Parts: sequence; C-alpha cells; structure tokens
Amino acid sequence: MEGPGLDGSASVDASGDGGDGAADPRRAAQSREAKDAWVMSCLKIDDQFPDHPKVVEAGPLASWLHVCGMAYCARYLTDGFIPADQVSRLANLSSPHNLSAKLVRVGLWESVSDGFQIREWLSCYIVSGGLTQELRHTADYVRWRRAVLKRDKSTCQGCAATSQPLHVHHILPWPTHPLVRYVVRNGIILCVVCHKMIHYGRQSCPGGN
Repeated sequence: MEGPGLDGSASVDASGDGGDGAADPRRAAQSREAKDAWVMSCLKIDDQFPDHPKVVEAGPLASWLHVCGMAYCARYLTDGFIPADQVSRLANLSSPHNLSAKLVRVGLWESVSDGFQIREWLSCYIVSGGLTQELRHTADYVRWRRAVLKRDKSTCQGCAATSQPLHVHHILPWPTHPLVRYVVRNGIILCVVCHKMIHYGRQSCPGGN
C-alpha cells in the first residue's frame, strides 16, 4: 500500500500483493471493499457563481453561508433542505440568522416549515459518492425507483400520504452501500416531510434506518 493521495484517499495496490508479486485474493477483496466504503460527496459549483446577480446582491458573507449550506445538503442528501437549528453551525459567521434572512430576500433560499429550502436545488450538481442528478436518470436508477413506487403503491410508508411529493429513500445510504443501491428492498417511499424527519433523526425509518 502506498501513501495517501492528493485527495486524501489511500492509494492501494490493485493486485493486493503488497508489491511482492504474490497475489492474495483475500487482500485484494478487502482492498476493493475499502475503496467502496471510502466515498465522498462533492459539490460542483459553476465557475460563474461569484458573478451571479443574486450572489453579488447577497454579498460575500451570506454567499459563503449559501455555499456551506449547499455542502451540508450534499453531505446529508437532504434535497436542498436546511433545518433552522443547523444554520448557525454551517459556518463560523456572526449573525448567521441575519445572513439567512438575506439569502431568502435575494431569492437563493426559501423559508419553509422548520428551516430553509435552497431554491433550484436540482440544478446543483453533486458528484462522486453522493446521488448525482445525472445518476437519477440512469436506466438502473429509474427501474429501481419505479419498482419501489409500485411495491409501496406510491404511498408514504411513514404517514400513508399520497398527495404530497414522494421521495424514494435508500434505507442503507447510497454513498456507503454501493452493492445495494439498486436492490428494491433497500428502497422505501416517503413523503417530503417524513423524508426530512428521518434524515435529521426526528423519526425512525419504517424500513429500519
């Protein structure tokens, strides 16, 4: 095994032989498992972001809070939702609630029940370990989503709602369990409210996570 790479991850000899030429299938399998487990969500921001009229109007401090908010949503797969009690923890800034109010005023955030919603979240591009918008359109993901919707009869398994926007939630998280990403029993239908409650530990997932 070599030292850590520039991205902070460990570079592993793909042969699993430690460099002595004698391949060990067990070590190779362990290396592959370690690589699968070490994943990270990354937020890709347009290089014209600093010149966006809303960002300019928000100013540097509020804009930094916005960036930290997007990173938070990418890390925890919240679909752009930020709980009100998390705002002050996003960045070491004075008057974070005044800054969040400014983000609402310029149209980058929207004030919703129990927190804030980042506007146009679906246009943000989450890469690597996170569930990217691009991956939402792959054939495997679409088939998996349809199968879960059909099994759960397009009904939230938390509160039985059918009229609210419905999300297909991974019971074992997408970033850390790549082998069951498209396994139907690892999916469950939740309304947007129950989905948020589960991600923030305020409600247990009916499927066990």
